[in-house]
Amino acid sequence: MNLHTHFNQATMKAISFSFKLVLCTILIGLSTISCDKDDEPDVYYVKYKMESSTPYTGGELSVVFTSDKGNDEQVLINPNTSWETTIGPVEKGFTAEIYIVNRKGTEAMQIYSEIDVSKNGSPFAIKAYEGQVTPRVNRSTLSTGTKYTIDF
Repeated sequence: MNLHTHFNQATMKAISFSFKLVLCTILIGLSTISCDKDDEPDVYYVKYKMESSTPYTGGELSVVFTSDKGNDEQVLINPNTSWETTIGPVEKGFTAEIYIVNRKGTEAMQIYSEIDVSKNGSPFAIKAYEGQVTPRVNRSTLSTGTKYTIDF
């Protein structure tokens, strides 16, 4: 065996080894790409907010909202307050609803309701907003509410 043949065989072995190493690296890289985050379901959180204001004292507001289990939950709060709660996780297609009723007839009140949604840990974004104002001359019960179905 001459030196030239020995050199060619060694070169061919090195090229073959390098080719196998590159091929294995590419295959490992492709296998990790398939483990993308898209395989995981989206996770949503819903934040309900309510704000009321009136120049009068007394009264009572009933806040009813959809829980993460799909049930209606109720809290009673005083006027001239802000209130919020966050529920979740919920899935795409969940319908969030908040409804506020002025139960004790306080006159001249403003009530605002809002639904915010967060997807996969992103900041909350306003998805629904509603407001209602009752002037002093209107002595009827004031109510407002809004709902939003998660569709993104």
